[in-house]
Amino acid sequence: MTSRLHACLAVAGLCLSPLALAAGFSWGATPSSNAPLLKATQAFVMQNPEWDGKQVELKWSIAPGYYLYRDRIHVKALDGGATGKLALPAGRAHNDPAFGKVDVYRDRLTAEYTPAARAAETGARQLEVTFQGCADRGVCYPPLTRTVSLPAPSATR
Repeated sequence: MTSRLHACLAVAGLCLSPLALAAGFSWGATPSSNAPLLKATQAFVMQNPEWDGKQVELKWSIAPGYYLYRDRIHVKALDGGATGKLALPAGRAHNDPAFGKVDVYRDRLTAEYTPAARAAETGARQLEVTFQGCADRGVCYPPLTRTVSLPAPSATR
């Protein structure tokens, strides 16, 4: 009787396994690994910059399970002049399968960019911001480049 019960359970398992897989269920997988990957612009949301006439504050919201590379964030003024200085906070050490030991940001990031003197004097108001990140699942996105126009300087920062 016991061997007959085991045989029935084995047959039921063999019959139901393909149905479970077709329905999107994966044995031993966590729910987050079954969720579709976010688009890069959803995983790494760059907010509108704040400009006080001297420094630009750049902010990102980073989705859970994703991270930005510290050394892959770059800012360039689009006035053709010298590039200013980007100040980034310390990142968290991460052992990346593709790049080895790197510093990354999770959850959110705030960086300060100080335009070169010429850009500030000439009133250059456009920046090209490039950044790159990955998902914890091992999928890396190509670099994203966003052109941002600086608002009028605000005194409320």
